[in-house]
This record gives sequence, C-alpha cells and structure tokens, in this order.
Amino acid sequence: MNEINFKNCILCNSLNQQVYIPAGDIPGRNNIMKCQSCGLVFFENNNQGNVLDDSYWDEKSQKYIYERQDVHSSFENEFKERIKRIENLKEKGILLDIGCGLGHFLSVAREYGWKALGVEISQQAAKYARETLKLDVRQGTIENCKIENNSVDVITMWDVIEHIQNPLEALSAIRDKLKEGGMLVIKTPDAGSLFKAFSIFLYRLSFKKLSFQLKYVYYLPHYFYYDKMNIRRMLDKFNFKIIKISSGQTDYNFAKEKITLHYKNYFSKNFILAFLPAFLVFARIFKMQNKMVIYAVKI
Repeated sequence: MNEINFKNCILCNSLNQQVYIPAGDIPGRNNIMKCQSCGLVFFENNNQGNVLDDSYWDEKSQKYIYERQDVHSSFENEFKERIKRIENLKEKGILLDIGCGLGHFLSVAREYGWKALGVEISQQAAKYARETLKLDVRQGTIENCKIENNSVDVITMWDVIEHIQNPLEALSAIRDKLKEGGMLVIKTPDAGSLFKAFSIFLYRLSFKKLSFQLKYVYYLPHYFYYDKMNIRRMLDKFNFKIIKISSGQTDYNFAKEKITLHYKNYFSKNFILAFLPAFLVFARIFKMQNKMVIYAVKI
C-alpha cells in the first residue's frame, strides 16, 4: 500500500494545512492538523503504519470487553438493528464486513440469511472468527484480500475507516468488490459531536490550558476525523450516491469499559465517566451524537 501524502489534503488537494491542536497539548499525540480549504481534521503523518493496528486484538483485555455479558447483549441487539436497517434498503445477498474483529456482527448477519464474509487485519481476531464462530474471514485488508471484483452486494465498515491511513485506496478497492448498485455502509465517529465540540470549546475558552479532555476524542490510531460534509465529499470521488445518513451513539457500558481500560493511569478519566451519562442524553436531544452511519450506493 502506498503511504498517503499528508502535505496535500486527501479531499481537496490543498496545501493549506495548519496546526489545529499542537502535539504538546495532548501528551503522546502528534500535531492535529486542519485543512484550511475544506476543514478536514487529521493527525500529522506519524509513520506508524499504513492501515489498522493489528495488535488491537492481541490484548486479552480487549476481548474481555466485547465478551462481557452486558456489552455483548447490547451489541447483539445493535447488530440485529444494523441488519434490519440494511434489509430495508437492500435485498439479502453477499455481505462483506471490513475490519470484522471477532466476527460477532457477521455471525448475526449469517443468522439473518446473509452469506457473510469478513476481512480482518488481526491474525488473532481472524482466527477466533474462523475457529470459534465458523465464519469465512480472511486475514488482510480490503486491498489485498482475495475476493472477486463485482461480487459483493453489501460492504460494511463499523468504526474502521478512521483507522485507515489511506482511505482513498480502500474506497477504490471497495468500489471494485461491490456489484453495480451494491451498498456501502460506514459507521465512524462524527467530528460534529457534542462531546468533541464541548472539548474544543473548553480548550479554546481556557486559552489552551484545559486540554486533558482532548485525548478522549482524538485517539490513536485514528488518522482522520470526518463530519457529514467531508465524508460525503470523499464518497463522491468514487461515484457513491449517499442515500441516508443517520446518527448513533456508543453504548454506555462499552464506552465506560474502554475509557477505564485505555486511560486507567489518568485521574481525569473519573471526570469523563462522571459526566458521560449527561453527555449521552444531551447529545441525543441536540442530535449531536458521537457516531454517524452512512448508507451509499455504487452508481
């Protein structure tokens, strides 16, 4: 895979990039940049690799979170809702999930009568999906997996595209795999969410003194931070027609466990966890939830 050139904006090819949040304001992060022409926000190139971090599933603690009964039950219900929403827009056929993790969504899709395929970069996760859930999951990326072109009815990416350093190559490969009229479904963090907007507001209001909250919204290895406008612009490059964009929210129990795990050495996590329920409520009221789901068709 070719490493993307961060000197030019991937959306508008502009060279007008400026530092949005300096590296020193968020410990352990590179500069966060912003394109002054189209507004895309992204991490400055840190040469950490080109694709998803394949060590994610090597930690037993990651697997533990997904297998907790309350988290698993919540996700299973969400997966069923995902399938129902897709079926309202597309007839059953071959469904390919990119970055399928342990394969739990694919397992639900199979139960609903879809022919379920998966691509997962992590060897450990792909092995679990194949051996434990008996799923057809190939280790690798969408660019190098051996799946025929023009053969897939639906491709899903649940919280994946933000991890991909070169989304243009990934979208090109996705278009190749989809049948004419095939559907692409992307779930990704919404850069216009309430918590992210409040975090930036607090940071600016305090003259950059209060920055602890920023590390909870600018993660590694997230490379890009999309909003509804720029995700539309990127899909337009590959002749995808967006037919629906809906809002979503991270499950509270899952968010709580992830924050506790990833920020266990930070006292500030206690403030985040204390106010998290209120943010979830107000985000729903103001329709500024932290996730967006995009449904697009290959034309």
